[in-house]
Amino acid sequence: MRDRRAGAGDRPAGPAVRWDAFRSTAQWDNWIKDLKTEQDRAEVIDRQIALTHERGVRVRPGKE
Repeated sequence: MRDRRAGAGDRPAGPAVRWDAFRSTAQWDNWIKDLKTEQDRAEVIDRQIALTHERGVRVRPGKE
């Protein structure tokens, strides 16, 4: 750490943050999270469709 003027007097302050690098990482993390959410959603929807077929609520295409 180096000393910088921090407004309320002299105190140690950390180095400058590279926000562009942080944003890049955050976007990657969000993409992974969104992908996982979409996979979970697809699994739930597929399960619900299968249940409607089993219960006779819906008929599979071509199985009338």
